[in-house]
Amino acid sequence: MELTLRVGDIELEQTLELRGDPRIEMTAQDYRQQIGALMALREMASDLNEAINLVESLRSQLESIQEAARASRPVDGGDLSGALAAAIDSLGAVSATYLRRPPPRMNYRQRPRVSEEIRSLTRAIGGVEARPTEPQLTRVEGLRDESREALAALDRVLDRMIRPLNDRLGEYPRIMVPARGGGESVSGER
Repeated sequence: MELTLRVGDIELEQTLELRGDPRIEMTAQDYRQQIGALMALREMASDLNEAINLVESLRSQLESIQEAARASRPVDGGDLSGALAAAIDSLGAVSATYLRRPPPRMNYRQRPRVSEEIRSLTRAIGGVEARPTEPQLTRVEGLRDESREALAALDRVLDRMIRPLNDRLGEYPRIMVPARGGGESVSGER
C-alpha cells in the first residue's frame, strides 16, 4: 500500500505493508475470508432492516387508511376494509415468520428470525481474530437463501395485495412504497 502525506508544498511517500497481529496465526487469505463473510452479512442485515422498516411503514399506512374508511361511507361495497385487514395480516405474517419475533419478542421459546441469526453470526465471525469456520461459512450461505426467501415473501405481498389496493383506494390516500435504493413510489411501482 502506498501512502502519501502532503503538507503545503512538501510531499512524502512511503510504502506500507499492512499485516495482522503477529501473535495470531491468520494468513492474508484468512483475513479476506473473514472480511468477505462479514460484508455478506452486513449486506443481508441492511436488506432485512430495510424490509422491517418497510413492513412497519406499510402497516401504519394501511391502519390509517382503514381508520379513515371506517369513519366515512363504505367504498367498494365495504370490501375495501376487508382487503385492508387482509393486507395488514399478511404483512404481520411476513414479519413474524421471517423478520421479527412477535411480541413478546425475546421469548426463549420462539425460534430466532433471520435478522437475529445474522446479528449473532456477525458477532461470532467478527468478534475474534480467527478464520471463519466451515460451519460458519456454510451458515452465511444458508442465511443468504433465507434472506432472499424473506424478501421474496414481502415482494409477494406487495405485488398481490398492496399494489392492487392502491388501484382501489379512490378518494383515500395512496400507499407509499419506497422504491429500492431510495426514492418514493406513490403507486408502489419499482
